[in-house]
Amino acid sequence: MSEIGTLAAVQRAGADALTQVGAGVHTRVFFSAGEASGDAYAAELASRIGEARPDVDLEGVGGQLSQGAGVHLVASSQDWGAVGIIESLKVVPQVWQGYRAAVAHLRRGRPGLFVPIDYGYLNIKLCRQARALGWRVVYFIPPGSWRRTKQGADLPGLTDAIITPFSWSATMLQEMGANAHWFGHPLRQMLKQVDAPAVRSGIAVLPGSRHHEIEHNLKAIAPALKGLNVPIRLAPAPNVTSDEVAQAWVRAGGGECEV
Repeated sequence: MSEIGTLAAVQRAGADALTQVGAGVHTRVFFSAGEASGDAYAAELASRIGEARPDVDLEGVGGQLSQGAGVHLVASSQDWGAVGIIESLKVVPQVWQGYRAAVAHLRRGRPGLFVPIDYGYLNIKLCRQARALGWRVVYFIPPGSWRRTKQGADLPGLTDAIITPFSWSATMLQEMGANAHWFGHPLRQMLKQVDAPAVRSGIAVLPGSRHHEIEHNLKAIAPALKGLNVPIRLAPAPNVTSDEVAQAWVRAGGGECEV
């Protein structure tokens, strides 16, 4: 059975499905994750593929989590996350450098399996390059998959398969001619693997994964929580240090908390 045929036959969650895809004939898997959430998914996928196929070379664009899972990074996307036009323009030079590094790496050696994760600004361009170079493309969480009214019109022609976290996304993409599959949301599966601590009372503050986003969010959250006689815990994203979040909390006028 072909790799994509194997994918279609899998009736488990998306991460397990991609493990099956990665267990085919290819010995190279190249991930492309532009933000913290994509980096977390890439790390999970890389770990599963690495367990199933230790001989596969795991390469790509990502952050600390995917690197820790055994992915050889050709470019770091650790600080690429941005919201809004101004903040997005600030990271364009970094993203452009990462794009050039990724294309150069895709051109080297034998083509393999290209796995873009969300972040359409970069990954749609890389899909075109990868397809032209003979790579198989499996888009994991296509950009805009949450939309119920439309999906990316160019996705069917740029991919061999798409794994989307939403059922309506899969239906619309299939109607557009894409080889799209829905196995549930990978985050739900990942959470099942976490040893959760005992339930505690209080308020958990998750300020975000983008540096400017953390500053703006905490400026609104800190005043709103003032005067509440409950424990407050700040939960940094994997790509953000505890010190950065704690300092932003102090600048926002936040009171006593745990990080």
